[in-house]
Amino acid sequence: MRKKAVFVLAAVLCLGICFVLPAAVYVNASELQVILDGRLLEFDTAPKIIDNRAMVPMRAVFEAFGAYVEWDAQTQRVTAYTAGGDIIRLEIDRDVIEINDRAETMDVAPQIIDNRILVPVRFVALATGYDISWENEARKVFIESGAVARGLFRRSQIRIPDRRLTELEVAEWTLEYENSGGPDIFELELLRLVNIERESYGLAPLEACRTLMMSARFKAQSMYDLDYFYHQSPVYGEFTAIPRQIFRYPYILMGENLAFGQRDAKEAMSDWMNSQSHRENILRESFRAMGAGLYGNRWVKHFGGIVHEPLLY
Repeated sequence: MRKKAVFVLAAVLCLGICFVLPAAVYVNASELQVILDGRLLEFDTAPKIIDNRAMVPMRAVFEAFGAYVEWDAQTQRVTAYTAGGDIIRLEIDRDVIEINDRAETMDVAPQIIDNRILVPVRFVALATGYDISWENEARKVFIESGAVARGLFRRSQIRIPDRRLTELEVAEWTLEYENSGGPDIFELELLRLVNIERESYGLAPLEACRTLMMSARFKAQSMYDLDYFYHQSPVYGEFTAIPRQIFRYPYILMGENLAFGQRDAKEAMSDWMNSQSHRENILRESFRAMGAGLYGNRWVKHFGGIVHEPLLY
């Protein structure tokens, strides 16, 4: 079974004061912080420590992982659908997490506290393919996607704002991209894997295009910094706007593939090839060039009909 870093994939018992040790020991952890790929997650109900496990609001953490969440009040069951196609099920007061057809036992069951469903973040993170660590003195939970956990994720010093960049800001972003080494090994591996698939179907390989490599990285960072995951940019509109307006890609024939949470390029490619619309982009005969971008847990591929500024790295 594939584990995803997706996408897709983000409790009310009231204990009165008693003189015996309760089965579950609740600790007020209002200062507990959960940090996903360097970004502090915000919750409307504070995370808590229960039986030495960090418990976080269910919907917020699943949605931070890019998952769609359903709650069945009658059965007390949570079902999360990740971007990679996994289905995760949890039940209130039941210490079992179901991942597709596999079940694992958790140390602490999901619970309802202050009208919010709290789930053990460790098991949810691992089930969705993330790495997790705990810094006791700082009271921080660190959740990292595969690229971050492997130390291969370059974090930009320039955050992409929720407005259009000026020409100077685009130049500064481009300079930082170049000075940091340009494409990283995950992005170049995506290009290699795409061409392996194309050649297996008798298609010409795609050339790495510097313009599309930059636009794909920019789109990935934009989705991360502005916290969205869809083709339509909240700032620039349709997906062709970023390569054409910001990086001056001159050709109208374009395509875009997105993925969220996969731990490496091979897993991202597998998910794309198992999706008809994404596979059609990868195998489209009229495409001649490609760019790949990875930022945090967002993966982007930009396809185009011409090679505009071949990649020289």
